[in-house]
Amino acid sequence: MTYKFFYTSHCPRCPQIKKYLEQRKDIEGIWIAADTDDGLNEARKYQVMQVPAVIFFENNGEIGRAGTVAEIESFAG
Repeated sequence: MTYKFFYTSHCPRCPQIKKYLEQRKDIEGIWIAADTDDGLNEARKYQVMQVPAVIFFENNGEIGRAGTVAEIESFAG
């Protein structure tokens, strides 16, 4: 399983997700700043409408989305 984590520099809830994902060495992912041009384009591609947003993938397909630590744990254990 992998993930894409969408965040912005002004998001009040993103630091909690960042801290949690930094501790999770068992899953790999990329972080995407949705307040940059490239990040915004990537967010549009995945229809991300709010941050924080973590999209989980397995076998090149999306398996779920999360916006809180509890939701991440439901996917990543």
